[in-house]
Amino acid sequence: MSTDLRSVYRTILDDPFPRTLEITLGTQRLSLRKRTWKTAEEGKAVEHGLRYGDNPGQPAALYELAESTLDVPGAALIRPGLGLASSIAEEQILSFGKHPGKTNLTDLDSAVLILRYLADAPACAIMKHNNPCGVARADDVLTAVRNAYWGDPLAAFGGCVAVNRPLTREAAEFLAEVFIEVIACPDYEEGALAALERKQNLRIFKLPRLGALEALADLRCLQLTSLIDGGLIVQLSLANPIKGPRDFLPAVCESKGVTHKAAREPTPPPPATTMRAPLRSTRFSSRTRSTSLTTKSASLSTTPSTERTGDDERLTGTLTIAPVRPSSASGMTITPSRTVAIWGRCSGLMMVAMMLPPNAGRIW
Repeated sequence: MSTDLRSVYRTILDDPFPRTLEITLGTQRLSLRKRTWKTAEEGKAVEHGLRYGDNPGQPAALYELAESTLDVPGAALIRPGLGLASSIAEEQILSFGKHPGKTNLTDLDSAVLILRYLADAPACAIMKHNNPCGVARADDVLTAVRNAYWGDPLAAFGGCVAVNRPLTREAAEFLAEVFIEVIACPDYEEGALAALERKQNLRIFKLPRLGALEALADLRCLQLTSLIDGGLIVQLSLANPIKGPRDFLPAVCESKGVTHKAAREPTPPPPATTMRAPLRSTRFSSRTRSTSLTTKSASLSTTPSTERTGDDERLTGTLTIAPVRPSSASGMTITPSRTVAIWGRCSGLMMVAMMLPPNAGRIW
């Protein structure tokens, strides 16, 4: 493998795996076929499968389910014809960006595992290396996308965004302002693709089945885990018993004839107030007198005082938040000023913590 780290991430590996794959379990059989895509390279159509596996230098192949005679008593199993990540066709890849790799598709699959239980309303799941960075359900797509992103915007950096409704232009414009690797939706409304296609490396998938995930809610599949010694663990995928709030068990236990339980029921969280766009970066130094941050919907300014201890400096002051547009347009109702604590390193890194009253909504 090349020692040029940039080139190894761009290189599409040839894989040694066959066009078809069969798994036999006693008298039952699963048949799968390799998924590849033709792309234009130097004026010629070239066929490739996955770019690489978990890491550069790991050849990998993607297979979709073609036939199945697998039958497990008491379990509803996935059948051919319901493919998502494994069945992406060339015409469903609206932008290849960087050629798809294993992690891009397993992130999408992990998002589907969540969104199949949220099919009754617009929902968004953002995954990074198979971990959920944020998941949200709302009355509209833009709110679902924004709330999912603000669940953990640092973790979402370079992640996969999956939405179970057609992506609106407003949601696309929001995502165009942040760094993501993959976007997958059932469809794209007018203006949405134009906003996303400015990002040349973004992989854009159009998967109509993302809009009908309720069909997958109770279906299970065969899972194979390879061990380093060559062995395998075979299991059925999890059948999630939690379908709604009533399915959660109360936190109650019995000990020495005494019943212990929570003193009160959980309090529903207050409605969150969310910014329309991520904060622009700024820097603080020991010479800082004042600074300001600007987003598409609000401007923030502060005049801090400095307390220095060794390499760290603590700045405290008043942060003023002023909507750039009227509050009806920004969707925010904000008291003009808040006290903040700002921790800065002399190198310029900073963290801001807003001191809000207990009943205040989330600002970002």
